[in-house]
Amino acid sequence: MRVWRGLAAATLVALGVLVAGCGAGPASPFYEFFGGGSSPGSAYSEQQPGRVQGLIVTRNRDGRVLIVGSAAELTEPTTPLPGVTVSIVQLALTGQTGATGTYLFTDLTPGDYTLRITLPAGQGGATADFAFRLIPGQTLAGLPAGANL
Repeated sequence: MRVWRGLAAATLVALGVLVAGCGAGPASPFYEFFGGGSSPGSAYSEQQPGRVQGLIVTRNRDGRVLIVGSAAELTEPTTPLPGVTVSIVQLALTGQTGATGTYLFTDLTPGDYTLRITLPAGQGGATADFAFRLIPGQTLAGLPAGANL
């Protein structure tokens, strides 16, 4: 019985020293991660920026406007469409397609956005909005899945 009391007392003293030392010094990375915090430079605290890019062309046979991720997706003759205004509404980012019909937005914070495409006056000047969610490190090429023009 005396041995058990001695072991129990030693265990309590060791536990007391361990608990007392837990608040001293910098927090461990394990605690920071599972405690809801983040460590500077931790992969978990940084979100990789995303990109939105595409190619806007007119299909030669019928003049229909196509928005695709790259020329590799095209299966028939097309002509690049310059002068199309492309915007990410929530970020107030706006650009125009050049001679090649391409657009590119980089270093975007992940989130929910609207891609706005406005055709030049010579193409009717129509505007179309496409909602999308950008996740960390994603490249959205062309239109969001399920979007129709």
